[in-house]
Amino acid sequence: EYRQAGALEEAEAQCRRALELRPGFPDVRIALARVLLERGAPADAAVELDAVLLARPDLLDAALLRGLAAYLLGDLDAAEIAYKRGLVAD
Repeated sequence: EYRQAGALEEAEAQCRRALELRPGFPDVRIALARVLLERGAPADAAVELDAVLLARPDLLDAALLRGLAAYLLGDLDAAEIAYKRGLVAD
């Protein structure tokens, strides 16, 4: 996988291509959010994770990553809410 190899630009491009083919597939959107977080773009990651959680509020990975994005953005209240959501999802 490109992300694990540190090729974050290519990983992002691959995820975006996959989303064009399967826009409703949450795993691809979560993978994109991971890449965006690693690239230092937590606001962009939050947008992707919000889309996932809107459709699938039960996804633990999405809730926890959303908490991380909020934390990195300095929004500790939103981070706490997301982490608590993750507890419910689990």
